Amino acid sequence: LYKVALGKDFSKETKPGILAGIAAKYKYEAWKKVVDRGLSAKEAQDEYVAKIDEFEKAQS
Repeated sequence: LYKVALGKDFSKETKPGILAGIAAKYKYEAWKKVVDRGLSAKEAQDEYVAKIDEFEKAQS
């Protein structure tokens, strides 16, 4: 959500190789799922903020 909300261009990214590590792979796959959902930058931003608010409420 974060990268989509910032307007980052997924099409310019290359899939991380095996040496990049598991975290890089999971970040790439998560970004791809958001892009595949077709969210606009505004929609991604709204969803991101809602998730942060939800997280903060759970922590308090």
